[in-house]
Amino acid sequence: MSKFKKIISITTSITTIAMVSGIAMLAPLAAGAVVTGVAEGDMIKTADNPDIYIAKYVGSKQFKRLILSPSVFNSYGHLKWENVKTVSQATLDQFTVSTLVRAEGDPKVYNLYPTPNSDIGGKHWVNMTAEQFTSCNTTNTLFDWDSVYQINTADRDSYTVSTDDTTCTLST
Repeated sequence: MSKFKKIISITTSITTIAMVSGIAMLAPLAAGAVVTGVAEGDMIKTADNPDIYIAKYVGSKQFKRLILSPSVFNSYGHLKWENVKTVSQATLDQFTVSTLVRAEGDPKVYNLYPTPNSDIGGKHWVNMTAEQFTSCNTTNTLFDWDSVYQINTADRDSYTVSTDDTTCTLST
């Protein structure tokens, strides 16, 4: 048997085994679901509202995080106002709001809460162990490690310190 025929035979065997065992069915899950027209890290808003969000994908999960104010936006040197995309409300609604963040170099996770119709907000330190945080996910899906955004210290420090979150209910 020639080398070419051996390679074809081996490739066919491996492909057949993968298809029969169902491994191939996992391939689409690895890529995750992406909202049409919105890429990882895109800044999105609707025409009716000035609030700007940053899109994040983790597997099939889709998150958005509010950028609190123009000064916070400008604290990220790589963000450009002309790159903000206007999307429909239906598109924006496909993303789950994440309020959980961790600043660069800081192991603390904070729950941020903006004051409606303003450029200010507060932050609660999620003061619990990793195990407690993970166990909270069984009763409150907001406790999701995948939803935690990494932010800069200027962003973190733009929120007023409030009481710690120590239970499976995030404060607002």
